[in-house]
Amino acid sequence: MGDKHDHGHNHEHRGAPHDGKQPNASAAQPGPAELPRIDFSTFVLSLTGSAMVQLGRVPDPTGEHAEIDLGMARQTIDILTMLRIKTAGNLTPPESDLLERVLHDLRVAWIQEAQKHVA
Repeated sequence: MGDKHDHGHNHEHRGAPHDGKQPNASAAQPGPAELPRIDFSTFVLSLTGSAMVQLGRVPDPTGEHAEIDLGMARQTIDILTMLRIKTAGNLTPPESDLLERVLHDLRVAWIQEAQKHVA
């Protein structure tokens, strides 16, 4: 009997679908060694950056003017709130402090932006 977790799937090729062709070296994507390390804090900061774009507080990464989207910003804040609830007691003090700080800052920014659109 084999590994009970291997259901006949080849787990070697994760990512882009394999079409049987060798990748072109000049068109190769950056390898994992070139990507930033992902941990809880970078994940939280990534969501925070998305919310700041949605609130119009930072430019869109593509360089285009981002439209303010209070609904999407609220959803991103709600995701961070859910993470805080689901990870309670499992974070390091710096991770917990970061999450609390960004949630406070995003909520304040959301309220400020929402007040601009009420008139």
